[in-house]
Amino acid sequence: VTKFQKGDKVFHEGNLNVRSGAYQQYTVAPADLVAKIPSNLSFDQAASIPLCIMTASVGLYVKDGAGLQGPWDGGEGKYEDQSIVIFGGASSVGLFAIQLAKLSGFSTIIATCSDRNAELVKSRGATHAIDRNADVVAEVKKILSEPFNLVWDTVAAEDTQHQAIKILASDGTLLLVGPPEESVKAVQGDRKLYRVFGSPYVHRELATSIYTKLTDYFESGKLKTTAVEVLPNGLAGIPAGLQRMRENKVSAVKLIVRPQE
Repeated sequence: VTKFQKGDKVFHEGNLNVRSGAYQQYTVAPADLVAKIPSNLSFDQAASIPLCIMTASVGLYVKDGAGLQGPWDGGEGKYEDQSIVIFGGASSVGLFAIQLAKLSGFSTIIATCSDRNAELVKSRGATHAIDRNADVVAEVKKILSEPFNLVWDTVAAEDTQHQAIKILASDGTLLLVGPPEESVKAVQGDRKLYRVFGSPYVHRELATSIYTKLTDYFESGKLKTTAVEVLPNGLAGIPAGLQRMRENKVSAVKLIVRPQE
């Protein structure tokens, strides 16, 4: 280990095992999958980054997904004439997907969200915000009548998947945070449906590239975190937070717990 010194404040996405998992006092992490916490962020803010930025990035930049060249690998501004629709623009993954699309140079970035979050998604780089309760397909076609080559569904509910497939080009790519619905697969045709799994351990090469730039990107303002809410009572507060999520009572905020409390 050469990049870090004892006492450095760092962040990392835990793996799914005891040795390198989260929710514990000590954990072990590969040095290439760790970044220093930016000087302008708190521990709580940093905790909101790893899984969400990785999920957004895997969809856009791995070969099996959209296969774009990452901004950290010379692709910044490369896709200036391209367009993307992002469902769930105010979600934690959606907000990072918007920012990454902006870094990649997309000229048209359409995000769906609730009306109250329209200004938020625009502040992160969306050129258009569409009310998620509107006729999304019709509203998208008012902006661009041609089908889209790339759609990122960070919600992956049945209704958003059906909306997404209707605006996707016949050979386009639909990125999903969940499994594609059978009814969507039935009309897939030559379209690519890619379920995203945001693990740095699975996508090691991509993750290593990302982690070399994350600290600088957040300190320079190229990337901004999602708002965070710290749940009370440490680990014991998790069930109540999950219940709020099931009831769709969490919007434009990342729920955080402090295991030591």
